Amino acid sequence: MNIQLPILITGANGFLGSYVLAELIKREIPVYAAGRTEIDFPQSINYHFIKMNLLHDLPTDILGEHRFRSVVHLASFVPSSSTLKTFDDHDSILQGVYLSTLRLLKLISGKTDHIVFASSIAVYGNVHGIIDETFPCNPMDYYVLYKYFVQI
Repeated sequence: MNIQLPILITGANGFLGSYVLAELIKREIPVYAAGRTEIDFPQSINYHFIKMNLLHDLPTDILGEHRFRSVVHLASFVPSSSTLKTFDDHDSILQGVYLSTLRLLKLISGKTDHIVFASSIAVYGNVHGIIDETFPCNPMDYYVLYKYFVQI
């Protein structure tokens, strides 16, 4: 019997996560979808929802017992555009982008061989045209700065 390891998606009910989740379900790939709010997909043998907020409660009882083929980390705190550059929201951004990712990495340590992390094109600053990963980074606000810290 060939049992396929599941893929874990954090931020599965976000913009990117919902598309990734739908594609994996369509391909009948086992998936654990983690998010702060319930996702409107029917439970099936290939899909399991985990209510999870990386800032507060990590379901170690569920995640601790599984091994994953891959972890697709799309969850992140996204501040409002009016607070991006203010120091008042600095702690929320630090917690929601950087420290929550470190918590997840600690939780899944030794449980997967592959991690996909979605950063942001904004780590390159205000650029135009074609760029690649060799382009110099120039984060312009706290949110993007912590996204950059996670990827290095």
